[in-house]
Amino acid sequence: MLQSTADIQLCCLSVCLQLFWERRLKGLRSSDITEEVLQTLDLPKGLQSVGPDSSDDTLLSAIASALHMSSAPITGQISVAAEKSPVVWLNTSQPLCRAFNITDQHIRLE
Repeated sequence: MLQSTADIQLCCLSVCLQLFWERRLKGLRSSDITEEVLQTLDLPKGLQSVGPDSSDDTLLSAIASALHMSSAPITGQISVAAEKSPVVWLNTSQPLCRAFNITDQHIRLE
């Protein structure tokens, strides 16, 4: 049972996430201390965006946000149906990308 305003706010925060909130990250760039824009990373071929109006930059930001905000594993959208209709088959705790698996070999190659 919710006891205080803080409990209600925490409950609403976890429930009221927008469906395609990653779109807000589109076009954002990181910069160094001199405000020079840093070059973006190239994502591995195994990481592919799913959903409307998604790009590699948006996907990279979404994965970084997911890693920062949660200690849960990042697996992507496991349901194949998410690729056809992401609105219906979306796992909101995962970034909008196809399911992927990082192996020890991937880590060694880096």
